[in-house]
Amino acid sequence: MSDDDKALNAASCQCCSTGDIKRRTVLQGMATVGGMMAVTPAFAQSEDSLPPQVGDTLTIRDDGRALTPKDLRAGTSPKTAYAVSPDGVVRKGDFMNALLAVRFDDEDLTEEAKASAAEGVLVYSAICTHAGCEVTGWLRDEKDLECPCHGSHFDPKNNGSVVFGPASRKLPQLGLALTDGKLTVASGFDSRVGGDETM
Repeated sequence: MSDDDKALNAASCQCCSTGDIKRRTVLQGMATVGGMMAVTPAFAQSEDSLPPQVGDTLTIRDDGRALTPKDLRAGTSPKTAYAVSPDGVVRKGDFMNALLAVRFDDEDLTEEAKASAAEGVLVYSAICTHAGCEVTGWLRDEKDLECPCHGSHFDPKNNGSVVFGPASRKLPQLGLALTDGKLTVASGFDSRVGGDETM
């Protein structure tokens, strides 16, 4: 390493250690990373972090065994589920892939909800459309889903519609089918996954 390189290296280290990084340097670095991301081909994304794909089966277990309607009891709290590719890869590498699987009797569902269900089972994104928190609450009497961050309520019997805000959009929903007794993804999310507000 030349004396000039050593001096440059020392100056860089001193700058970083004192927290005196210039705004221009940070922005240049961000532009470089952004540029690299822009030219990265879509197929470089790992299969486990892809969103649920048509033809995927669903699982609620770590071993990836396929979910069937019998695995869910009608009217009880939802189960966290994940999509599994036809190659057996569980798509749970990304927080945005968390799903909520819930089952109802047909008479409890709206006609629109029945169209996306398979034997009363519905699957929604577990990500609240308000600020992107994970929806983990279950209101047993109302049979509604609740986000613990800001209290939004969603009606899974009516396509994940908002019952109580601050969320202004329904929960994104997957279309389901039954294939050889297994729940499979028949259509992708019907709306954008993620929150509209920042925390």
